[in-house]
Amino acid sequence: MDHQTFAQLLGNYGEFMGSIAVLATLIYLAVQVRHSKELLETNQAISLSQVQQARADFGREQFLLLSDSTHLASVVAADLGIDETTVRLQAYWGGYLVHADNMVYQYELGLVDDVTMAITTAMIHRNFDKWVALDLNPSQRARNWHQQHSRA
Repeated sequence: MDHQTFAQLLGNYGEFMGSIAVLATLIYLAVQVRHSKELLETNQAISLSQVQQARADFGREQFLLLSDSTHLASVVAADLGIDETTVRLQAYWGGYLVHADNMVYQYELGLVDDVTMAITTAMIHRNFDKWVALDLNPSQRARNWHQQHSRA
């Protein structure tokens, strides 16, 4: 084998090895892009979750404040033209409703495990009629969850 043929053979091997390296790099980049996309989606879900959690916490705090405060409940009752006991019951059970709605949302985002959601589902079934009877108007999310997971 002469020098020129040997150089050409080495060049061919070099091109082959280079194409393997380019292919490996493209595969690596594809995996990294997919991982980055998954990470971005997870971070977005967590951000949405935090906003919803803050809203739910505020709502529950307001309901608990209303259910615990005789003075505040009497003011609200007078304003709405209903009795204080009803106001306090609505506030107490409204806190549960806000919690249940938040748990369904967190589950839909994939941030709540199945065991916790099973407990929440049981709580929704146990209290749903009570919420409706107290005119608490469960959210569409809670209504759908109740309908989809009702025990037949």
